Amino acid sequence: MIPYRFMKFFNGRSLHDLHTKIILLAALLLSLLLLLIALSEYPSLSEQGKEETLRFLLNSFVMGALLLFGVWILLRFITYRLQDELVKFLRLFQKALTQKARINPKEVRFLETKALAREANTLIATLQELNEELENRVQEKTESLKKRNQELKEMVLSQDRFLKNAIHDIYTPLSVIYANTDLLELKIGDNPHLHKIEAAAKSLHNIYSDLSYLIKKERESFVKERVDLCEFIRARVDYFREIAEGNRLTFSLELERGIFISFSPLELERLCDNTLSNALKYSHESSVIKVLLKKEGKYAILRIINQGRPIQNPSRLFERYYREDEAKGGFGLGLSIIQEIAEKNGVSIEVDSQIESGTSFAYRFTLEEER
Repeated sequence: MIPYRFMKFFNGRSLHDLHTKIILLAALLLSLLLLLIALSEYPSLSEQGKEETLRFLLNSFVMGALLLFGVWILLRFITYRLQDELVKFLRLFQKALTQKARINPKEVRFLETKALAREANTLIATLQELNEELENRVQEKTESLKKRNQELKEMVLSQDRFLKNAIHDIYTPLSVIYANTDLLELKIGDNPHLHKIEAAAKSLHNIYSDLSYLIKKERESFVKERVDLCEFIRARVDYFREIAEGNRLTFSLELERGIFISFSPLELERLCDNTLSNALKYSHESSVIKVLLKKEGKYAILRIINQGRPIQNPSRLFERYYREDEAKGGFGLGLSIIQEIAEKNGVSIEVDSQIESGTSFAYRFTLEEER
């Protein structure tokens, strides 16, 4: 505790405080030393010796006080010069940093601060070189990002043009195919070859509808309507029935009636059609595709189940342009569109894919009366 208090005595906010404390301590120690010397000899002295001793002590105290005062003045002067030199050096250093200049050693007085100025100039030069290098790298990176951003914009515009051209190029032959199959059906009646043509045309029309939706979604708002979900799903299944028959597949429907939701018919069509299209595409031959619809509380649950190979990469299932099987065709847009529509309308999606039970896509819609 005592050494700690002794060291704490020398703490100060400035050199002035420290010098003052040192002078006071020196004066105290000198006084104690003289007093001890005098007291040790005082009893054995004569009366005249005692007077001379007291006179000596008094003179010593006065001379010591004057000497200490002189030393204190000298230290204060030295301290002032040091502080003035340090303040000047710091001002020059700050100026050199902000103005990208150098410190002139001639502007400081002491050899130590001149050496410090030279070291500071070396440091400033190094910092400036590093700063210039960093600025150059940032500039290069900025230019690279601008160039990349421009390339991405051009890619988006090219993709937009491609989609528009693809939609136009698909729509024209589709119209011709539909018109001619209708004429042939009137002329020759029911024909299995016509059914295959119509099934292929409907598969192509599903791709056309996806591309058309991608173009329209950025420019149009899809108005919600009151939709009879049971009748809507039945109509979409009927649309794909020819494709199913062509692939030796059958639909099994269990649809609860009287279920109504508020939904955009166009968006609901994309959700149902892409799910049914994938079920047809990835089902084993001669298997059954189950379409189930039922009410659970304030929700309607639509579940479409097909028997086929389990999904290999569930984590990538909803990525745009990802296809589980490249040989199955398509652009890999369907499921990404489904996810986008579901998120927009608050529809939850549950996917389960097992060897025994098959692959199931379940959608949970909020009933209209609860909205």
